[in-house]
Amino acid sequence: MGLGIRQAAPEDLCAMLACDAYARSNASRGAWVRQAVARQQCLVAVESGVVVDYCVLNHDFFDNGFVALIVVAPAQQIADETARFAVLVKEGKVVID
Repeated sequence: MGLGIRQAAPEDLCAMLACDAYARSNASRGAWVRQAVARQQCLVAVESGVVVDYCVLNHDFFDNGFVALIVVAPAQQIADETARFAVLVKEGKVVID
């Protein structure tokens, strides 16, 4: 199963905040994210049934879409960088001696 993106739901909050080191140590961030979920301003990326990223998207900037926050789980950051590196090696843009 690949990566899917959907509207965040209240039951996603624990997984979302687990991805977010700043929210774990700053209660105000967690409260802000909870409010954004309640206002349906959050999207989550889900892979194999697990929330791996989330973003807060609102329309507070002159009624235009504005991404206020993007959070990527640390394990996903490593996987993304590894995948990018593999592509660069395959394309010959990185040479390994």
